Amino acid sequence: MKFITDVMLGRLAKWLRIMGYDTLYYNNISDKNIIDIALTENRALLTKDKGICLIKTVKDTVFYVKSEVLENQILEVANYYKLDILKHAFKRCIRCNIPLEDYKIDDTMHTTYKTCPMCKRLYWRGSHVECMLKTLQDLSSQIRHD
Repeated sequence: MKFITDVMLGRLAKWLRIMGYDTLYYNNISDKNIIDIALTENRALLTKDKGICLIKTVKDTVFYVKSEVLENQILEVANYYKLDILKHAFKRCIRCNIPLEDYKIDDTMHTTYKTCPMCKRLYWRGSHVECMLKTLQDLSSQIRHD
């Protein structure tokens, strides 16, 4: 599943990337451009803009996110698209949206690292990841699996 979010859903875009979903986000993009990208790249368009929802060409690809609360936004999208929010977690760069690659610093180190091949950002499983994982686990228990 691939997504593109409008400018009002930047935090949701980041969390979809944390969950491992290919999610485009631009902080300055016109409605026309976001619609063109969604249609051209076969992406679900997540929006807070009711006007976009009324455009017939995107009727089948647009999803209006009702909540202002991030956790509820995640639940709305996960329930609608039946997402497994844990299965692919921590496999994408939260800045670039690029799949992460293994990175070895030293043979003697037992910590597993990942890196983004584009921005070179380094990722490791620290306490910050454990906090995000706990949040995802809590949310996962609230997702309808019907």
